[in-house]
Amino acid sequence: MPKVTEEHLEARRRQIIEAAAECFIEKGFKKTSMRDICRAAKLSPGAVYNYFTSKDKIIEAIAQVSQEQNVEIISSAAEDDNPLWGVAKVFFSMAKDPACIRSTGLSLELFAESSVNPQIARGLRENINASIRKLAEFVKSEQEKGLLNGDLNSEAIAQVLMVQFWGLNIMIFIDLKVNIDEFSSVFEAILNGRFSTRKRKENKRHL
Repeated sequence: MPKVTEEHLEARRRQIIEAAAECFIEKGFKKTSMRDICRAAKLSPGAVYNYFTSKDKIIEAIAQVSQEQNVEIISSAAEDDNPLWGVAKVFFSMAKDPACIRSTGLSLELFAESSVNPQIARGLRENINASIRKLAEFVKSEQEKGLLNGDLNSEAIAQVLMVQFWGLNIMIFIDLKVNIDEFSSVFEAILNGRFSTRKRKENKRHL
């Protein structure tokens, strides 16, 4: 019997994850059965259960894939002259992709399920924290260069930035009329200190 390669195993695993994600988006987590996932993946129940023993395990894998993608996006901006704006440009570009916005429905489904499922909640926390930690590294680097306010907590800055990206996707997903280019222009102005026309002294006087 020929040896099964790691590449084949990973491809099959991804096949199941992607099929499950589509099912969760279409039917919701609770209404999706393992049979639905097997059918969508075009695999036998035995083949699917070789990789995942339950829907919860598949959810954990989806969260892990999302975490890896977010960290990769953030890391890819390392060579940009302005790493934080480089990250933002990628996320804003993704916000124009209907497939990415559709996947926001899955995220919302998982957030809802996390309120009653500690295992899913744990996976989501790990995913979000990994992305924030990676972004905080860039923030810290910019602070050390004197390009961002070093008095502010780098992790808190990363949290604020991530909320902007998630919030934009949610607004688009629920069909609010959002001009992504205008949104990104405002975000860039905030990031680069061009949002307010008040002088720094005037800001201090109002604190």
